[in-house]
Amino acid sequence: MRFFPVIRRDSLWIIRWHVLRYFLDLSYASICKEFHRQISVPSSARRVLDIGAGLAPWRRYFHGRQYLTVDPHTPADFRSLSELPQGYQADLILCLEVLEHVADPVTFLVESKSYLRAGGELWISVPFQARVHGCPEDYQRWTPAGLEKLLSESGWQILELRARGGDWSLLASKWIFFWGRRLSSPLTFLPAAILFLVSAPVVSLLGHLSMRLGWGFSDEAMGWFVRAQVKS
Repeated sequence: MRFFPVIRRDSLWIIRWHVLRYFLDLSYASICKEFHRQISVPSSARRVLDIGAGLAPWRRYFHGRQYLTVDPHTPADFRSLSELPQGYQADLILCLEVLEHVADPVTFLVESKSYLRAGGELWISVPFQARVHGCPEDYQRWTPAGLEKLLSESGWQILELRARGGDWSLLASKWIFFWGRRLSSPLTFLPAAILFLVSAPVVSLLGHLSMRLGWGFSDEAMGWFVRAQVKS
């Protein structure tokens, strides 16, 4: 019997079934929570540019708007920013769970400004309490102060910086993936499968509830969500 990692964060990242991914991957759910909050406010963003889009899971939030994707590693509209039409400018740029994979984030953020119209916004999410992962490399993590310094040096002004979850949801997320990843080994498959099937639904529900009710300390967040504009 050939064993393989049944539950890994990078595997969940490509699950197309949104409901399953939302329930099991609390980090993904925390980003969706911020999207729900932001999208509930009427927006004039007609052009959306998703950088590092992957399988573009955020497209569903922008129905009826022009939505372009840029990604060198998965099928996308463009492989790099340099391939965008000359003079193209978006109303909203998304850079979600991407910046940690950029070797020179200052240069990247400076370059991104030219693709945003005046008054447009940049939305960023980055992990904080997350394992090292590829795509193709994982270079860095930031604290809130580090994000403020990075964006300021790149010519951006932060409008809002929010923690994604807290220590309760972080603990729930770690528990799910700890046992889920052990489904990949013949030696640990059986006990991991029993513990995962028994505990994952309850632990996940507690994690979702903690995010909804604001339980826990945000300095142990799974990551951060940022809204920014170009400095005037």
